[in-house]
Amino acid sequence: MKIGRHRLPLSTGARKESNQSLWLEEVHRIPGTDEWLGAGLVQVNQSGDPFSAPVVVRLQRGT
Repeated sequence: MKIGRHRLPLSTGARKESNQSLWLEEVHRIPGTDEWLGAGLVQVNQSGDPFSAPVVVRLQRGT
């Protein structure tokens, strides 16, 4: 399953043409909701200056 997400902003150093991969280390459901929180990092692959950035993401499942 693929989850849609926003790209890191250009102000982080991520270039418009960079490849970005989301890697989650923890995923937990928020009790009593249809929401999940994940913590991990976004790996930014680009020529000359690849890097990774910590992220927290939220997924709300539709009913």
